[in-house]
Amino acid sequence: MIRIPSLTLCSLACTVAAEASSTIIVTAERGESPLAEAPVSVSVVPEAAIVRRGGAWQASDWLRDLPGVAVFGTNGGFDGGVIAVRLRGLDQRYAAILVDGIPLVDGSAVDGTPRLQLISIPGLERVEVLRGAQSGLYGSGAVGGVIDYRTLRPTAEHRQRALASAGSFDSYGGELALTGPLGEQAGYAVAIQGLSSRGFSATTPADDGNPDGYEDDGLQRWAARGRLEYRHERARLYASAWYGRAVQEYDGDYPIDPDDGYSENRSTFWQAAAGGSLGNRQAGLDVDLAWSASDTEIHYRDSWNPGAPPTPYRSDLGYASLRGRLLLADCVRLALGGDARRDMAEIAPDFSEGVNQQGLYATVGWDDGRTIVEATGRVDYHGTYGAHPTGRLVGAWFAVPETLKLRAGLASAFRAPSLYQLYGQWPPFFVANPELKPETAWSYEAGIDAFAERDLSLGLTAFRSGVGERITYVDPDGWGPQPARYQNLGGTTRSQGVELEARALHPFTPELSGWLEGSYTHLDTRDVDGDDAPYAPRHAGSLRLGLIEQLGDWRLRQGLGLRRTTPYYTSPDEMARVDGVTLWDAVLGVSFREQWDFALRGENLSDERYLTNGTTGPAYSTPPRSFTLTVSARF
Repeated sequence: MIRIPSLTLCSLACTVAAEASSTIIVTAERGESPLAEAPVSVSVVPEAAIVRRGGAWQASDWLRDLPGVAVFGTNGGFDGGVIAVRLRGLDQRYAAILVDGIPLVDGSAVDGTPRLQLISIPGLERVEVLRGAQSGLYGSGAVGGVIDYRTLRPTAEHRQRALASAGSFDSYGGELALTGPLGEQAGYAVAIQGLSSRGFSATTPADDGNPDGYEDDGLQRWAARGRLEYRHERARLYASAWYGRAVQEYDGDYPIDPDDGYSENRSTFWQAAAGGSLGNRQAGLDVDLAWSASDTEIHYRDSWNPGAPPTPYRSDLGYASLRGRLLLADCVRLALGGDARRDMAEIAPDFSEGVNQQGLYATVGWDDGRTIVEATGRVDYHGTYGAHPTGRLVGAWFAVPETLKLRAGLASAFRAPSLYQLYGQWPPFFVANPELKPETAWSYEAGIDAFAERDLSLGLTAFRSGVGERITYVDPDGWGPQPARYQNLGGTTRSQGVELEARALHPFTPELSGWLEGSYTHLDTRDVDGDDAPYAPRHAGSLRLGLIEQLGDWRLRQGLGLRRTTPYYTSPDEMARVDGVTLWDAVLGVSFREQWDFALRGENLSDERYLTNGTTGPAYSTPPRSFTLTVSARF
């Protein structure tokens, strides 16, 4: 994913506090609300932040500097091989991932999560991350939180944006986005995006992850996305389509071979959606309908079975959502909603299953301008295990109006077993377990948000959560005669910690401004045996700062950033340990008349050799020092 749009003069002039108060988000309450009034822990990453960081190759990179969010590339290579996003130390299967409010899933995956490394999101404008248990609003899977990628919308005037990037490892990419009106009441937004990289070896025998000297594992990916909207007085209708393809090389075989030039993943994804809204501030109705599908073909060099054909994986999702809202009085509002989905998966030749899920929810809220309280209750019905209730109670109080906000919340959540966990078969080694129960969860948090009058915002949150009935893979005797299966564990996996987020944009003179973005997360995540949970470092954080100078029609910017992660384990038995790492990056940029932008980004400037996945034998590679040059224009 490559997005480095030009930074506008307006975004430079706005202070962080004003920016927060004017930003409208949709994920925190499943409807539009001001970011500054959110009674829960939520972060927003806009385009301007990605510009200041020097851009991003893929959508998951937008999440890397947020508190409580960890992004791991667990299988090496240019794109990380397998992207795992963890919220508050909990496994990726506990994060609900949406694109414009519509779930992004892969029913053919073992845990049902999407293969993020194979997906491009053209026209990405911002990301909203809602932390904590959120099944009361979003149903199954929203245990650790919700990640919602939001794409561009039609504009009142015709606008064009183009971008081209070139970088290390023979990497090239670009994006073209067009938006504008169609007559007086309709509009369009279209984006197309591509990426090609020679990459580097996904694995290496070197203990420090150095991939030099071995066969390169590249990546090719492209996607297109379009949206049409029609507006008439109090009504809005939309239709959208999304299509993408990807080819990802990796190192397969057993034992893993760094010079494997055969193994690769080939993936196709498409989605069609339609819906709209009707109403005004007093009452309204929102509808979304979508159908999405993915086909992934895994080519794997298998020395145990030479000549084995590739394995095809198919996933289909049908989705419908309906939400009604009503302002009962000046301070009281009501929302009633429901959603339904049909998940289907096929892994040839032995596995083809589907399941229905439906949910109904209601939210009652009080907002008198100083105090906000919301209570949500929901019941989900799963075609295999039946009904499951969840809920959420959150509140915020502006101790000092527009300056200091106190907030707190408690919630419950659940995750339904995936199709593979319920019905997957690989006899005699693995058998299905249709008796699995859903994983259950709870969370509570308390926080404070402070906004300085001109140029600073701070957010501090303390949280604690737990997951029960955790589903895990159990193999009683290794490769012996007793088959393996997924089972529910007793006990509770617990996660607790503190999150800190800071943003500042301060004008020193009329021509010179400085900016700062920082985050810190302290985690203590323990499994049912009291051991450290995998991929949950105790301390992680980032700090970015820079200068922006206006020189007539030209604008210069410089930025420096670092990320730090302390050691963590990659297995639940605390056997595979990964050392902590500090990574530096920098960006130099220049803009001309709000139309042209040039940026040079350097990553891992100290050429740190590090790992993200503890292994035995060949290690998964991580990127050495690299550089990217991006040219973008908008008209």
